[in-house]
Amino acid sequence: MRWFSFLSRLDRFFLRNNNYERSPLPRRLAADVLGNADRAVLSVPGLQPLGGMCVMYGRMSKND
Repeated sequence: MRWFSFLSRLDRFFLRNNNYERSPLPRRLAADVLGNADRAVLSVPGLQPLGGMCVMYGRMSKND
């Protein structure tokens, strides 16, 4: 599982109309910093439940 949206919830304060592509470069960089900090914080065991959402991923074995 990979957890997201702990610090990146603050993106709405940086991105104009919640649109990354149309926001000025300094605002996009701030969103990128939040995303990277989010990933670092949520990679610490025990802090994952602070994330707002998670993606579950896996692989199917070839025997199935």
